[in-house]
Amino acid sequence: MENTKQACPLLNANFEESTDNLSSSTQLLTQRRFSVPSIIFAIGVKSLEQPLKEAQQIGIPVIAVVDSDCDPAPNGQPFDYIIPGNDDSIRAYALYSNLISKAIQEGREDFTQSIYND
Repeated sequence: MENTKQACPLLNANFEESTDNLSSSTQLLTQRRFSVPSIIFAIGVKSLEQPLKEAQQIGIPVIAVVDSDCDPAPNGQPFDYIIPGNDDSIRAYALYSNLISKAIQEGREDFTQSIYND
């Protein structure tokens, strides 16, 4: 394995080659090294401002639980779907995550049934 001091200049050179304003993670997604998610569900949008902005820039729809102390349109671009609600407690995170996972599961089951019924 390379020495960290030797690897750092290589990493810096790779980052400097980038010409657009997107982060390296977004660059990886747009270069198709990883699959792009079809939608993002976010709770606690204050701490996720940059990743959500990048998701919007590359066209990934965002479902966001937005508390009353958050801006529903950071950087002037509103989220695709806004759920007004509390994002301050662990119980709220658990509730929203549980509801979304149940909705995804029901949607998959309905989709599967519609394929077999047609």
